[in-house]
Amino acid sequence: LDAAQARPVATRQRARATAALVLAAALSISLTVFLLAGGLRQEDRPTSLVLLTSMGAAIIAAAVARGAWSRGGSMLGRPALVLWVLVVAAPLALFAWKLGVSERFDGMTRQWPDRAGWRCFYWSLSMGALPLAALLFLRRDSALVRPRLLGAALGVSVGALVWVPVDLWCPVAYAPHLLRGHVLPMLLFAGAGALLGGLILRLREPRR
Repeated sequence: LDAAQARPVATRQRARATAALVLAAALSISLTVFLLAGGLRQEDRPTSLVLLTSMGAAIIAAAVARGAWSRGGSMLGRPALVLWVLVVAAPLALFAWKLGVSERFDGMTRQWPDRAGWRCFYWSLSMGALPLAALLFLRRDSALVRPRLLGAALGVSVGALVWVPVDLWCPVAYAPHLLRGHVLPMLLFAGAGALLGGLILRLREPRR
C-alpha cells in the first residue's frame, strides 16, 4: 500500500503507448544500424536458404520474446523453470536451426577463413544494446521475484531478435563462426540482463 501511494501508476492505455513508443524508437535505431551494415547480403546463398533460416529464426525469436516479455497471467511473472528454459533453449535452438538447415545445402557450412565472426559479434551488440536498455527501463521496479533471472530472459530475447537481421546480413554458417559471432552476443546480453536486472527490475520499498 505504501508503494502504491508513493508511486502513482499510469493507466494501462498510457503505459502501452509509452512502451510502444520507447520500443519503436530503440528498434528503429537498431534497424538503422542494420542498414548501415549493408542490410540483406545474400551473396552465394540460395534464396530458399535465406528464407528458411531467417523465417525460422524469426519464429523462434518471437516465441522467446513473448515468453520473456509477458507475465504469463501471474503478477509474479513467469515461473523460474520457464525463464530458465528460455535462457538455455533460445541460443541452442537458433544455433541448431541455422546449422541444421544450412547443412542441407551443399557447401553452405564451409569455413570462411577471412570471416571469423567478429563483425557479426560487433553488429549484434550494436543492434541489441538499445532494445535491451529500453526493455529494462520499461520493466523497472516491477519484478516481485527473480529479477536477475527475468533480466537474463529479457537479454536472451533481445539477442534472439537481433539474430534475425544478423542472419540476413551474414552468409556464413560455419559452426565456430556462429558460436563466436551469433551465439556469444546472446550470452552477453543474458549476462548483462541478469546483472542489471538485480539493480533495475527488482521492486524497491518506497522511501520514507
